[in-house]
Amino acid sequence: MASEYIGTKAQELRGVLNLSWPIHRGRVKNWEDMTLIWEHILTKELKIEPSNDQPIVLTEPALTPLVDREKTAEIMFETLNAPALMFPTQGIMALYAAGKTTGVAVDVGHGSMTAIPVFKGFASDAAIVRADLGGLDLADYLQYIMRCSASYGMSTTSEMEAIRALFERATTIKTTPAAIPAQEVTLPDGQSVTLGDERWRCWEPLFDPGLLGRDTPSLPRTIIQAVDRSPMATRAALWGEVLLTGGCCRAPGLARRVLDGLVKEAPGGAELRLHAPANAAIANWVGASILSELSSFDGGMITKAEYEEDRSVVHKRGLVM
Repeated sequence: MASEYIGTKAQELRGVLNLSWPIHRGRVKNWEDMTLIWEHILTKELKIEPSNDQPIVLTEPALTPLVDREKTAEIMFETLNAPALMFPTQGIMALYAAGKTTGVAVDVGHGSMTAIPVFKGFASDAAIVRADLGGLDLADYLQYIMRCSASYGMSTTSEMEAIRALFERATTIKTTPAAIPAQEVTLPDGQSVTLGDERWRCWEPLFDPGLLGRDTPSLPRTIIQAVDRSPMATRAALWGEVLLTGGCCRAPGLARRVLDGLVKEAPGGAELRLHAPANAAIANWVGASILSELSSFDGGMITKAEYEEDRSVVHKRGLVM
């Protein structure tokens, strides 16, 4: 047996492995494991040889600490021998993917939800609103309400992975008072579980964080706060392009529920347009691929030679703000 397994192989053997997630709520917590993943992606998945003169684009979450970017550049240049790097901001890339340079990119991901107001391609850190509430917490809440209703009890790492799979496959968001039918699902261990109101209740913390004991704004309120922090002259344009992105945005009913919440709470007179593209889960990747085709792309890269001459260049160039 190998000393480590990465990606699909690790998932296949999760019942006998101690799984590790080096990224937690958008920040790398285990740089050694993260290096293994990057190396696996570059050499095994993308088949890029170390000698290949292939620039690398790494999108980073909004408000990423400078120290994290420094560490990433160190690993990419010194360990993985990258010839050049760029660090575009997630959210801006999602708007690029939709053909926009102005709007509010609303990223509802694994560990957090973030509203990023972008005007003419630029995002202001002061206007960004982020809350540590995402798919991770919703899956944990599903596990909690299933245990409370005696549906199924799960606690080990591999069992929690089964819960996350259940969360992605069998849950939905309630948009009307009508009852949502129960659904029977077969777990990886062969056991069948019937989900009743757990199917939609697990999503409610996005709209009422108090269910998790969190003193954070709801998803619609996060968007409203981000627009309110933006200059008055930009707000009308921002309300006209609200874009949902991130893995959780694939959930049935999310766009409708968010729009309903915005209509109730947004300032009167705001002309709301909300977009939920089919590629929401990979929108940042799509946007970065579009960026790489622009004529200005090469001029925004940080080369290894520039990094070796002055490491602080990672805070001055290679960014799409």
